[in-house]
Amino acid sequence: MFIIVLASLFWFLYSDYDAVREQADKANSRATRVAVMEEEAGQLRAEADQIQATRAVLEGELATAVYSQETLEQESVNDQQTIQALETRAAGQVSGDSIPEVIIISPTNGASVNLADSVEVVVAAFDPNGIRAINLVFDSNPPLEILVGGEVSKIVREPWPISDSGEHTAVVTAVNSNNISSQTTSITITAENKLTSQQIIDEVTNIIGPLSTEENATNEIQVSTEGSEFRAEITPLLLQAFDFAATPDVENGLDWGVYCEAASGQSLATATSSQEAIDSPAKELALVQATIREWQESQYQFSQQLAEAPHDDARAALCALAAGHERWVMEEYIKRAPEERQALLTDNLTPLTGVDNSTVLAAQQTVGTTYGPAFFKAIVDSTDTTAVLNAWNRPPQSTAQILNPPDYTANNAPQDVLLPDLTTFLGDDWNPVVTNVLGAFMLQKYLENYGETTEIETAVSGWQGDKYSLYQQGENGPILLALHINWAANEDAQEFAAAYERYVNGRFSGTVYPVESPENSNCWRGTSAETICIFTAETQTVIVRAPEDNLAVTTLAEMIEP
Repeated sequence: MFIIVLASLFWFLYSDYDAVREQADKANSRATRVAVMEEEAGQLRAEADQIQATRAVLEGELATAVYSQETLEQESVNDQQTIQALETRAAGQVSGDSIPEVIIISPTNGASVNLADSVEVVVAAFDPNGIRAINLVFDSNPPLEILVGGEVSKIVREPWPISDSGEHTAVVTAVNSNNISSQTTSITITAENKLTSQQIIDEVTNIIGPLSTEENATNEIQVSTEGSEFRAEITPLLLQAFDFAATPDVENGLDWGVYCEAASGQSLATATSSQEAIDSPAKELALVQATIREWQESQYQFSQQLAEAPHDDARAALCALAAGHERWVMEEYIKRAPEERQALLTDNLTPLTGVDNSTVLAAQQTVGTTYGPAFFKAIVDSTDTTAVLNAWNRPPQSTAQILNPPDYTANNAPQDVLLPDLTTFLGDDWNPVVTNVLGAFMLQKYLENYGETTEIETAVSGWQGDKYSLYQQGENGPILLALHINWAANEDAQEFAAAYERYVNGRFSGTVYPVESPENSNCWRGTSAETICIFTAETQTVIVRAPEDNLAVTTLAEMIEP
């Protein structure tokens, strides 16, 4: 009995296991089918996306085709209307002695076309006896006979061979099957040498030359180069220290040491379409200028170089380089233009002017545009574009090189000048304001306050570097100037010393009181107690300006101590 019960239980369990296994197999089968279906669904979605993309492309192509078809249909309608008009005009003629009718559909009489574009003449002719030929004469070229074949009406299209700018004339006649000619019909159009933006950019790039892989040179003379807010603050003090009158320029936002603005012209990509025809000399030159400035920015980071210039005089030299390069390329561009366009471009080229001497800050702004073009022409051979790249790879480092290009060619770079920090010597109530380089140009402007120009040019011609420091007592107290200049030769230092003594006499209006001073130096006091000292030894000059004589003399001694 017990065995029977066990057997029944085993049978019962086994029969349930088969059912469970069958359900598990069905579940696995369903999972597999679901996975396959999901994969198929993914493929179908991808195919649907592809179909949608293809549909969008086809719709675009269809829209273009429809537009082209509509354009062709409109042209066909226009041609048919022209033929109908001719048929109407000739309907009353006797067929035996009919005279052909001929008109020029396009271009219109008096139209202006671009010399770079192809021009097509469209002519329509009609005669009830049939048209045998249509004759075209372009300017002074030999007649062109287009045989037709006897059609009653015919429209022909013929390219107009135009190779130069100016007025061009086309004369048309039609001849019927009876060799009777129509009256002549003519039009005159004007071809203008309108270049596309890309053509102008390509020509400028061709002038500038290939890109160079050489690294740019750097000037090692490092001084303070604070930002614009700092410059606005110290500008009145510098004007006072170097005897320049306070000017309205300060109120107008011009600051000391700002010699030019960075070349930040509009990007060519946004300035104009590459295929846009430039329709005026002014716009053409504007695009030439924008191309040059973008080249200076993209290849030599002119704005960055200008901002990181080690001192004011190097900044002035960079401005002159950029302005001179720009002018040289623009003039070369005009030289290479067709003769009939050269005069128009020249008339739109900004004329060169001298330094704006209305104020010293205005003069600083015009250093580059005044001296840059002559400097660049002096160092660049127009037949050797590598010289252009060399100038950017080794930029001038001082206005002395700009004023005297042989100094640049000979690589006569300015010398670094040692200038002691006088903060400890002067005491806690004196604050340093700025340390910088004056440069040959500004040294000349300084002397011009009380001197004759030709003598001054000679007096500063041997400049080989300088550095100045300006100090102020308290917050709004008097100022003290210390200036150290290096010269190429002893004679240069002596010439400057003589010129500077005359400067001091003019500065104090002839009322000068000599002050005892160290060896190789002279000190003078004016009526207001302000004192100026100059020390000259071999190729060195040291100048001190202080509010009273004892401070001036002791400061000079401090500066010239070995």
